[in-house]
Amino acid sequence: RAYLFDGVVEPSYRFEAQLTIRDFMPLEEVPERFARKVVVKDGGKIVTGKDGRETFVIPQNAPDPGGYDMAWEPGKPEGCRYTPEEQARIRAK
Repeated sequence: RAYLFDGVVEPSYRFEAQLTIRDFMPLEEVPERFARKVVVKDGGKIVTGKDGRETFVIPQNAPDPGGYDMAWEPGKPEGCRYTPEEQARIRAK
């Protein structure tokens, strides 16, 4: 099956993806919800003007690039949920 994209996506458009039928709108809403959470989490806010339009106020923070690891000698991943003993038991099949 081939589809021609003309540059306009109707919000009610339904499509098949990996044996499921999905609406376009949830695909558009997820990144927006994520952006809202990140802005607020990092100290910003979302302000609604008199005209009803929203503005994302993002604080200016100093960059935090993290550490430098060589590809052939990577450090321990952040947020690792396994102990060294558990990691030793993990095997690829």
